[in-house]
Amino acid sequence: MKKILTFVLLFTMVAISAQEKSKSKKIEIQVSGICDMCKSRIEKAAFKTKGVKFAEWNTETKSLSLIINERKTDVLTIQKSMAAIGHDTEGAQATNEAYNGLHGCCKYERTFGGDDSCKKDCTKPCCKDKVKSSCCASKGAVKTSCASKK
Repeated sequence: MKKILTFVLLFTMVAISAQEKSKSKKIEIQVSGICDMCKSRIEKAAFKTKGVKFAEWNTETKSLSLIINERKTDVLTIQKSMAAIGHDTEGAQATNEAYNGLHGCCKYERTFGGDDSCKKDCTKPCCKDKVKSSCCASKGAVKTSCASKK
């Protein structure tokens, strides 16, 4: 009886954990961009990310609609792919080098911030990897210690 109960419990745990990650989950993320060249670049980068089944970026709403296999990718991985090609997302910002590599018509206003937008105790994925002693400021306000660095 004890073996049967253990087997049933183990089977239930495996079944529950298998349901946690979907093979076809619909998600949307905001990606900065402007034009049809941006659209093409963003969608191409999304499809190059393993686990992305569908990707469509809307130039008006700046929203990237995706269908992903959660067993192969996650939102942060996709956001990092967007940042690598020069497009900011809420979870990952493009480096200045990647942003400056964009065509002139693709240079959007950097609303998600840049290197100076993270607060000292920020827990967003984009800020976790940054050096906490670096220049940090909230939008619109620059700390006096940061003014000399700019």
